[in-house]
Amino acid sequence: MEHAPSQGQSAAPGVYDMHVVGNSEALLLEEYRHLADSLTRNEDRGERRAEWFLLFAAAMVALLVAVRPSMRVAAFVPATVLLLGLITRARIIHRNVTADEYIEKIRRIETFFVDRDPTISKSLPFPPPGELGVRRRRLRSIWTGGALQTVEFVNALAAGAFVSMLPAVIFESESVSIFAVLLGAVAFFAVEFAERMFRTSREP
Repeated sequence: MEHAPSQGQSAAPGVYDMHVVGNSEALLLEEYRHLADSLTRNEDRGERRAEWFLLFAAAMVALLVAVRPSMRVAAFVPATVLLLGLITRARIIHRNVTADEYIEKIRRIETFFVDRDPTISKSLPFPPPGELGVRRRRLRSIWTGGALQTVEFVNALAAGAFVSMLPAVIFESESVSIFAVLLGAVAFFAVEFAERMFRTSREP
């Protein structure tokens, strides 16, 4: 068994360096496994939040159709869905930011090993560090259909429905304009998308 040289002793050239490198590699591999597990759990939590929100929204709509309450009572349904949707959206955005941080750390560890064996680079799951910004823009685009975009779409519909119901509630009417619902949904979705793009543009 090899031991690090004690004070006053000499060691064969490279023995102590190899001992340190071996310890570093073991530490990085353990950290790599920990980060990969954390990334998986983080992604799963975000997906579950989105799934529960969609189930809640669908249940509320089904209840609304089945009960057919007055317009004043019905307005609480989109308002409740919107409130929960905004909370879910904020949590998913936080999930995405945390995932990016995990991936950056994982890529640094991968780079350490790629520098020693370039042939493994094609087997690694994530893009090089310089391409992470491209990944962020792709994940947060309007067209990817991910959990965040799905929640934003439902939020927009809920906001459009709620805004269109307000005049009916105020003037005690029982009719709602479909055009007003669509207009409110498009406007709210545009606001969500603009806020997300502004947030992304401020990230390094």
